[in-house]
Amino acid sequence: MTLTEAIRLTYSSVCEAALAGATMDHRSLPPVDQAWKESEQVRLEKVLAIAMASGNKEMQASIERELEALKREEPSPLIAEYLNENGEIRADL
Repeated sequence: MTLTEAIRLTYSSVCEAALAGATMDHRSLPPVDQAWKESEQVRLEKVLAIAMASGNKEMQASIERELEALKREEPSPLIAEYLNENGEIRADL
């Protein structure tokens, strides 16, 4: 699974929860598949290493936030940054 696919899967999960009447509260989402979580962590760590090697501080900070959220089994902060509390794309973007 690519990073884009993982983000799309996270987005899909968030939207499904919103459509089911749930809020963006991560406690209302289904448990994360551990194999996917481990795979995603490896992928994010590779991207983090590239960001660090290239000196891209913005990308590094973004990937670090993604890793921390993944460890806590919370939705992607990058995706949450673009969605409102109903799981819809924010109107102000």
